Amino acid sequence: MSGFDSLKNRIILMPEAKMDYSQRQIEKFVEMWKAGKPIGEIADHFWIKHYEVALLVMHCELENLIRPRKGGLYGSVPRKKRYRRKGKSK
Repeated sequence: MSGFDSLKNRIILMPEAKMDYSQRQIEKFVEMWKAGKPIGEIADHFWIKHYEVALLVMHCELENLIRPRKGGLYGSVPRKKRYRRKGKSK
């Protein structure tokens, strides 16, 4: 097969994942990473899923913007939970 027909049976990996970030967002992520923030707190800050933070971690490590850290993805500081607004159900 070639051309369009060969693309028909392809699976696009994570088509709904956030894959674009501004320079300012990258800088904020790097700041949070270096401060030891856990990925759950980083995900809450950017309103993204944990696996999207993992993709961001991989990108930034490949670009030499961050290095492995104590605590790994879990970080070295306790997570601050984001509280739901009043009136929202759990």
